[in-house]
Formats: sequence, structure tokens, C-alpha cells
Amino acid sequence: MAKEERHNKVSDRDLNCVRFETSGKTIITGGDDMCINLWSDELQLKKSLTGHEDAVLDVLFDYNNKYIISSGNDDTFRLWK
Repeated sequence: MAKEERHNKVSDRDLNCVRFETSGKTIITGGDDMCINLWSDELQLKKSLTGHEDAVLDVLFDYNNKYIISSGNDDTFRLWK
């Protein structure tokens, strides 16, 4: 059975997606708070990206970890650098 290493409360609203960068050093989350958050592997908030007008449904790093693509319940997808 897996053992929890650490945890962090990221929002008072629902969290919809969590992804690791391929190096494992950055985590991105998206949720009902309409924010995309970038976290260190130590769960320290590094940056927040805003622009969606409704919940963020999914996030993904590109294969080179240079871009993030997000989709939202506002019927948009966004490319972030």
C-alpha cells in the first residue's frame, strides 16, 4: 500500500485535475476556482495563472514542458507559456 508523503490544501473549491511535469519538479492543478496553479515538488505555490471564466477542467504540459494547455467549463482552451 502506498504511503502519503505530504499533502496541501490547494483551494476551498473542488480540484478537477493534477499533473506532474515530466521531470517531477513541478505540479499543475486546475479546479473550480478558475485558476491554474503551479506547485513545487515540495508543494509550495510557485505561480497562479488566471483567465478562465469558469472551472478549469483539465491541464497538461506539452512534451517539452514549455507550454501548459488548459480546458475550461467556459468552452475555451488556452495555451500558456
